[in-house]
Amino acid sequence: MGKAGRPPKVDHLRESFIKDIASARSLVAKIKSVAAINPNSSTPRIHVRHAQRVVELAFMGVVASWEDFLEQVLVRYLAGAKTDSGYQPTLRMGATSGISHSYEVIMGDPKFNPYKNYIGFGSPNDVINAAKLFLDHGQPFQNVIHPKIETLKNAVRIRNRTAHSSSKCITDFVDTAKKMLGQDKLRQSYRPADLLEAKAERGFGNSAKDRGITYFEALMEMYEDLAKGIVP
Repeated sequence: MGKAGRPPKVDHLRESFIKDIASARSLVAKIKSVAAINPNSSTPRIHVRHAQRVVELAFMGVVASWEDFLEQVLVRYLAGAKTDSGYQPTLRMGATSGISHSYEVIMGDPKFNPYKNYIGFGSPNDVINAAKLFLDHGQPFQNVIHPKIETLKNAVRIRNRTAHSSSKCITDFVDTAKKMLGQDKLRQSYRPADLLEAKAERGFGNSAKDRGITYFEALMEMYEDLAKGIVP
């Protein structure tokens, strides 16, 4: 926790999140290199279905890290944090006395304990709305997040389907996958990993399409770019 009178730092949060992305990329690359339909080959292999589960969990971990990154950066900006490059958002009110005080202000609860509770930034709209309350024009969150808000919502639905099997999560995921793929129907038992490993033909511009990268990689690039925009 930051000390009163000494603005906390934020650049390490960006770097930590980018390392989480790099770890997820590495894990996915390694698991795909040893995946096979027949795990009983002469070379030890992992069944494709198990490998797909690893891909899904790696993605889920990055989404969780993203939400934590947003929370940790916002509470520090409210406490007067400035990036190493000199960027400092304009506060609509005076700076808080520290990170603990920032949590109390955001939650409107002087007894809020961040060690026992969390803000919960699962929805990108929630992040923007919170930023608008405390930062001038909600910057940098508003300008950085808003252009990608639908893609971020799609990512949350993919994460939710990985974590839950409720009817709503399944329906939301299927609708999201159809939209991202531009298809009217999906094959039975279509999984989040199937979508994440598909080529990013839609929604990420010609660069992603020309490079033939997957939706997983396109989303990793998006998260990395967003983090660099929020902590420039």
